[in-house]
Amino acid sequence: MFVAGIFSQFICAHELIVSPAVVEDRPELVSINVLMTEVYNKPGRLPPGDTTLQIWKDGSATELSLSKNNSAKQLYARAISSDIAGSLLTANVIRNKKSKKQAGLVEQQYYVAKALWEAEKDSDIAQTVMGNGLEITIQSPLADLRIGEVVSFKVLLHGQAVEARLMLAKDGASEEEHAYIFRGKSDSKGMAKISFDSAGTYMLRSKVKLKPGEFPVNKQGADNRSNTEKVALMELSGSFVFQILE
Repeated sequence: MFVAGIFSQFICAHELIVSPAVVEDRPELVSINVLMTEVYNKPGRLPPGDTTLQIWKDGSATELSLSKNNSAKQLYARAISSDIAGSLLTANVIRNKKSKKQAGLVEQQYYVAKALWEAEKDSDIAQTVMGNGLEITIQSPLADLRIGEVVSFKVLLHGQAVEARLMLAKDGASEEEHAYIFRGKSDSKGMAKISFDSAGTYMLRSKVKLKPGEFPVNKQGADNRSNTEKVALMELSGSFVFQILE
């Protein structure tokens, strides 16, 4: 089974990350932590209160209520591990901040984060498309998430394939910010392939910046919180945490 790696220290700043972990002394429980990272992937600020956490399983999504852990600067929800086994965990949030260049307008940051929890090797759960924001899916069978295999990913913007930057970080690989072990981009069909030469926990992230006139048209399933009438710049970011086995 494939379990999302427990977050410790990825090499990436300014990203929303879903980090599930077994609760200490309560192995039947999992804490699904949501972090807004800063330098060296340390939680730099509490994620916005309207962050949404969903559990995707058997073709449907269930939303979980998030609690605050102010000292750890995290939001979290707890669940019985066996109840969410084989699921895709997703979090998303939209932040608006005043534009420094255009009075009365905002710069919008739209984050989508994903991770797996105890997904079986023959499961296609990692291919689930939410249809909101910028998201990454794993197209290869989870059995192929091993050293030496070429793994296929797809990047989508509001459910449609998009060409976008991709950056790969390995947990604990470096102390330096932005020390990515892979940089590339998806093709016009949203596809990208990456091979792995070592086991461990990885995070693939993607980013897109759009100006007025380039904003995607909201389609069925798109997040209606993304009101673009007063947006000067839209920055969309997606992340997926996964494990590569030996």
